[in-house]
Amino acid sequence: MPETVTSKEIANAYMEGWRLGLKALAIYSENSKRSQPLPTSNGGNTKGIVGAHSLPTNGIVLEPVRRRLPDSRMAYTHKFSVGGHEGYLLVGLYPDSGQPGKIFIRMAKEGSTLSGLMEAFAICISVSLQYGVPLEDLHAKFSFMRFEPSGYTNNRDLPQVYSIIDYLFRWMSKTFLNKEGDGSDFWQELWRTWQAANLRTGEDGFVMSCTCKMP
Repeated sequence: MPETVTSKEIANAYMEGWRLGLKALAIYSENSKRSQPLPTSNGGNTKGIVGAHSLPTNGIVLEPVRRRLPDSRMAYTHKFSVGGHEGYLLVGLYPDSGQPGKIFIRMAKEGSTLSGLMEAFAICISVSLQYGVPLEDLHAKFSFMRFEPSGYTNNRDLPQVYSIIDYLFRWMSKTFLNKEGDGSDFWQELWRTWQAANLRTGEDGFVMSCTCKMP
């Protein structure tokens, strides 16, 4: 009922319910509940609350922007083994920040199902990174996911993991976000060396690909 309802109107509503033989009758006033099935006015229980859809935009509609990597970019290739299943992670990097902007995952000697799933997953993560999703948020979501294959690895910094996805994101966070160990020191030194050499990407077709096993 409206916020201006009087006690007499409420009493009349209960009497009308009794005359109609209703088995139950619940009465509440507008905006007295956090959520209500039937508002009596525009806005209902959101009266006075400004939502994102109602913010003034001055006629400008903001859309997400995808920042693609240049055709020639620095790439970092890492070989991994989880529970005896070997694979390769190739990370394409933005030339200005050295942060990941695209990943490729290739499984060695695996069936088409696992390889296809990992390839599709890599595309999804790549698009997310290019639309500005922080790697730290992806790490928080995908690290420690538990499914097979899992087990021991060939990386002494991550000796045992719960899945391939768990390994990949923990390794990337360790390498690019300085988490879970000091593995990022190796990458930071490599990045400083690359910058010091004044190598440009995108203009002269230079591509630097580093294939390394973590010490």
